[in-house]
Amino acid sequence: MAALIHFVFFPSINESYNDPCYLTTEQLDDLRYVIRNVLEIYEDMNVTYWLDFGTLLGAVRNGDIIRYDHDADISRIVPEGPKYSYGKFIRKLKEREISANATVANYKGMIVELHTWDLHEEEFDGKIQIVVKKWLSTWLKNMNSRLDDWHNMKLVFPLSWLLPTKRMQFVGVNAKIPHNTNAILLNRYALTYRLNVSFPYKWKCWIPYLN
Repeated sequence: MAALIHFVFFPSINESYNDPCYLTTEQLDDLRYVIRNVLEIYEDMNVTYWLDFGTLLGAVRNGDIIRYDHDADISRIVPEGPKYSYGKFIRKLKEREISANATVANYKGMIVELHTWDLHEEEFDGKIQIVVKKWLSTWLKNMNSRLDDWHNMKLVFPLSWLLPTKRMQFVGVNAKIPHNTNAILLNRYALTYRLNVSFPYKWKCWIPYLN
């Protein structure tokens, strides 16, 4: 059973499970390049965006990408506003040798996931308020419906946690981060963030001689 979990189950839900623990210097530089360009274009188009998930965690903890991560996460509110053009966004990235679609930007195999969220009025923490909810495709909605309430909770949070956004220096850019980063990171990573510990999801990170 343990072998089945290790060789089949974990790799099926995390494509980077078998990767080397740490990104190389070149991979880190390539990932920073994608991040800088996505953020620059978002800024030009007046998009409401923010660093999110593990990228936000790395920014807050050490001002950089977490070395054992495998991608970056940038979120935005949809609809994006009158200055945003999907076609123009894709073209501008292509001019910089970055391929992209609605959900990812890719440069030399280094990926930035482009998460979309929209606004809803519903109950959160016992009161009706405006919340930010992860936009999911029909396929993901069907999958998510089978997940427990604990996981679903990570995909909804109050708008007051996000806006007004703040800024911090990250990979050479004055990037936007949520107004209440502490609340969002506790919501995302309740135990590891509270205890200030790391929990790599690549198995080779747990075997010292492989790093």
